[in-house]
Amino acid sequence: MFFILISEMNKPEDAMKAAYTLQSFATLFYICFAVVCYLYLGDSVASPAFSSLPILWQKIAFGVAIPNFLIAGALYAHTASKLIFGRLFRNSRHLHSNTVVGWSIWTLLIIIMNGAAFVLAMGVPIFYYIVGLAASLVR
Repeated sequence: MFFILISEMNKPEDAMKAAYTLQSFATLFYICFAVVCYLYLGDSVASPAFSSLPILWQKIAFGVAIPNFLIAGALYAHTASKLIFGRLFRNSRHLHSNTVVGWSIWTLLIIIMNGAAFVLAMGVPIFYYIVGLAASLVR
């Protein structure tokens, strides 16, 4: 199946089919993980779910997960920065040349994207309160 998706990328018009297939598999795996956790742990699942494991397995799971989180975060920051950088310097020599301005803006964008991700990640534990505040403002 994976090789079929790679070979189809030779035709750009099939890119969305590959994206939908990938998202379908990702959603299916998330659902399976949630169901297995609920079946074995019940209502007392800690957050994150790795915290419900015995100590040794927690350490192993976090040892595998943390590098993946860092890589995924770096990819998201790079993609967001590249999108903004491409739009800023669309018709400029800074887009394809190694200029001081280009590298300075690129470095600044990477710092801003990682900073924004950090702020949003720190907001997740208090997300319940943010939703409550937003709901009270709507009334």
